[in-house]
Amino acid sequence: MQKIFFVLLFILQLQQNFAQTGSPASNLAVRTEMVAAPQARQFVYTRFNSGQGLASNFVSNIIQDHRGYMWLSTANGLQRYDGNKFTTYKSQPGNPNSIPDDNVMSVYLDRNNRLWVATSDNKIGIFDPQTFKYYNVPIETNYQLTTYMPKKITETKSGDLLLTVTDVGIMKYSQQRNVFEHLPSYIPLPPKWRVRDLCEDQKTGKFWLSADSGMAVFDPLTRHLNYRGHNADNEPLIRKYADLRHVYSVYSDMYNRFLIVSWGPKLALPTLFYSDTKTGESRVHNLDAEVLHTGYHEILGIMRQRNGKLWIYGLPFMMEYGQGGKPLNLMKNDFKSDRAARFDKINSMYEDKQHNIWVSTTNGIFYFNPEAQMFNSYDLVRPNGKGMINGITQDATLLNNGQVWVGCWGSGLYAYDKNFQPVDLPKDLDSIKDKYTTWAIVQHSKNKLVWMGLQHGGLLVYDMVRDKHEMMVMEVFGLRTIRVIVEDHEGNLWFGTQGGRVIKWDRKLANDDFRKGYVSVTETGLVHKLFVAEDGMIWAATMGKGLLKIDPKSNKIIDVFRKEGKVGQTLWSDVVTDIAQRNDSVLLVSAGAVDMINIRTRKTIHISSEAGLPGNNITCMVRDDNGIFWLGSVNGICRFNIDIGTFTTYDRRDGILADAFSPGDAHKLADGRLVFSNNENFLVFDPMRMVQSKVPPDVQITDFRIGNQTVSVDSLMRLKQINLPYDQNSIVIEFSALNFLKEQKLHYHYQLEGLETESQLADDHAQAVYSYLPPGNYTFSVVSENADGITSKKPTLIQIVIRSPFWRTWWFYASLILVVASVLFWLERERIKKYMELQQVRTQIAGNLHKELDTTLNNISMLSEMAKIKADKDITRSKEYIDQINEKSRKMIIVMDDVFWSIDPANDSMEVTLLRMDEFVSAMRHRHNADVEMVVDEKVKNINLDMKARYEFYVIFRRALRSIAKRSPGNPILVNIDADKSALSLKIHSNGSYDSADDLFDPEKMSDLNRRAESLKAVLDIQADNKHVSVILSVPV
Repeated sequence: MQKIFFVLLFILQLQQNFAQTGSPASNLAVRTEMVAAPQARQFVYTRFNSGQGLASNFVSNIIQDHRGYMWLSTANGLQRYDGNKFTTYKSQPGNPNSIPDDNVMSVYLDRNNRLWVATSDNKIGIFDPQTFKYYNVPIETNYQLTTYMPKKITETKSGDLLLTVTDVGIMKYSQQRNVFEHLPSYIPLPPKWRVRDLCEDQKTGKFWLSADSGMAVFDPLTRHLNYRGHNADNEPLIRKYADLRHVYSVYSDMYNRFLIVSWGPKLALPTLFYSDTKTGESRVHNLDAEVLHTGYHEILGIMRQRNGKLWIYGLPFMMEYGQGGKPLNLMKNDFKSDRAARFDKINSMYEDKQHNIWVSTTNGIFYFNPEAQMFNSYDLVRPNGKGMINGITQDATLLNNGQVWVGCWGSGLYAYDKNFQPVDLPKDLDSIKDKYTTWAIVQHSKNKLVWMGLQHGGLLVYDMVRDKHEMMVMEVFGLRTIRVIVEDHEGNLWFGTQGGRVIKWDRKLANDDFRKGYVSVTETGLVHKLFVAEDGMIWAATMGKGLLKIDPKSNKIIDVFRKEGKVGQTLWSDVVTDIAQRNDSVLLVSAGAVDMINIRTRKTIHISSEAGLPGNNITCMVRDDNGIFWLGSVNGICRFNIDIGTFTTYDRRDGILADAFSPGDAHKLADGRLVFSNNENFLVFDPMRMVQSKVPPDVQITDFRIGNQTVSVDSLMRLKQINLPYDQNSIVIEFSALNFLKEQKLHYHYQLEGLETESQLADDHAQAVYSYLPPGNYTFSVVSENADGITSKKPTLIQIVIRSPFWRTWWFYASLILVVASVLFWLERERIKKYMELQQVRTQIAGNLHKELDTTLNNISMLSEMAKIKADKDITRSKEYIDQINEKSRKMIIVMDDVFWSIDPANDSMEVTLLRMDEFVSAMRHRHNADVEMVVDEKVKNINLDMKARYEFYVIFRRALRSIAKRSPGNPILVNIDADKSALSLKIHSNGSYDSADDLFDPEKMSDLNRRAESLKAVLDIQADNKHVSVILSVPV
């Protein structure tokens, strides 16, 4: 950053070094001759065209509504400007509440805050600025409006609303009927006169009429109409201007001023007539001959500011109309800078609440504020209109005669009055005013002589009393430019030169003779500035040699500050360009950044861009009477409030036309005004006017967008809170204080409480953007703040609620908890139910097992007793009983094995059950020599039966197959097990000769099989005849 600063400083310094040998007629300045009255002050304009948001560059007029919005009538729609952006309202076919035509010819705000809109289709209506709806108001006239006729609304002192339609007549608005009524008797016209304009005299209440045939005045009290040849009231102005024809407009005001614009058919150009109705003074102006010199022109209107100033505008000019010998003050019409104005035709001028003047042209719009313009740039102009115009200025000094003398390089010396209007220099200096390059100007406090440092070591001393100057070139200055002159507390003068010499004019040694008493104090680097501290010490800012402290009594250097040195006692750089003092112990110096030096302790603090400085390229500085430091740089001016540590920057956007300042370019006049000289002109401003003591206006919400959709701000602001669904949580809020004074430097602090913990500083777009806000309650607040930290009276608040999605609401969570609890309860109940069912199955199985065991054991017990009885008498019979006991025991083991197998959890699947069935088929083959084939469908393996069902299915299979295998030895037996969507089927088929199923199953077994089938809710069908037997079991699944 330091390298960049030094490069820029080198370029600026190179231009000034060229002053030693360069020609004053070089490219650095252009001499221009002015024909019109000289205007040194340059107004600063803020311009808008289609590139900045205008719907059309052709703007007819502008007004401001009661809330502060600006409304524009353009050739491509009605527009509203809020200080940040333009919003356009256009015609919408099929929508009767849209404006009827895009070509809006004029807008007007009446005292009831109704916004009137006139369009090119000869319609006029009221546009609601809150609902943005248009309501047409018919015009009652017998005249056929086939082409557009200009219209003007006038509000009378009595509150009537009048519409003047050019060449048609004057209509009065009937609020009851909502029409403009044509009432010829309300304000009558002379016979066959066609009206052009209407003006109400604010003092007398009379109506002045301009028409194609002349001028007339109507008195509503006497009902007298006075005009040429019919002047019953002997009106002075009617007598005076009786010969005028083709009067286009008439103007009168409270200041007794009366102006007429007339353009007769025999006149090539319009004529402006002025009359003072109190004093009788009158003037006739030919604008082209007096100031314009453009040939063809048109006078289109007259505008009065609230402070009484008059402006006249038209094609292609704008001028201030004042008093005195040269009342026409023509404004510049060029594009020499970004803040200049260029136009072909001015359609209207309007003053807003802050006294800004808005100018509507065919080349866009611009506005300026002559009274509130803080920074005023002045050209180098002579009273006769000649001069350098744009040139390098070096110094400015307010003399005790009230004049400000400005020295410049290449064109000598210029003089201005206290208002910076150019004045003549004294006669003695007039002949040499263009001869010398003047670098430094000082008026001695004791002898009142004016000392001027020139190029090549020249020193010019002027005696104002004798009106005589003397020019000297002394060897002590080494023929080098005298850049700076200051007076110390003892009346001695100190000089700093381009060659680096510091010279003292010792008043006592010279005995007040300016021709002698010069002492060389030191030789150092180029001297940018000499500064006299409060304690009388002399400080020298040098190029490359740092900062020097000189004792004015001993003429010795007693201290030096450089970039290199002890920690905490160094400068930012050795290139020191300016010096200012905060108090008796602290100096501020510019050395790229700003160094704050405690001259008692030698401690230094660097104030750089890291601390908030706009850039490390400060070239000059000055302290105003309020203790505020003004820092000049290569790209603007910075206001440094050292007490609160705030920096406020100003540049071309704020009206500084030339914002690059060279070393030592800041000067303070004796009246407190500050002058910053530069390479094009010089800048003057009163820092006291920059003090922001007034409370800034409250902020208004100008736009509210949900996603990319704009919603009505007026409707939203009437709500207590804005409720948005969860999927509309991206919002943009735009705001403005509707303050159009750029110099006030308002900025905005906003915060969304509930999301942000501290306020945010808005950028130049003045908007807050929030994407994907989480559900919750928020409060948006915004305040305006000026450069001195004063905020608006109250914050603007918006309550915003982002509703949660239904799955994030409390009732959804409660319902979800209830559902989960219900599911858990149901699952637990099902688990218990299943457990109970399992227990029931187990109990049933245990009961069946107990029954079979009990029966079998009783049979075994009985057979054992019988076998015991027959053992001695009938051994054969006893063996049969023993065999039966053995059979019963074997069956009991099988039954118990089946039961235990069934209740084993490891066997809890159909696939394992099929394996068990396959094992039983193998047992039948070996035990009964049965030819059994079992075929199982793959689907059966996926059948899900509970333990009881599998057990019952298996028992039926086992008992049926065993009975068939025992009765059909050698016959093939086919077992088929398959499944479909609704049933599990068991089919056992065998060839054989049976009378009936009773041959296979005794009644007890048959009953057992049916009972088991019923428990399965299955269908059991057993068929047997002399050829085959089949058992079919169908179990629903």
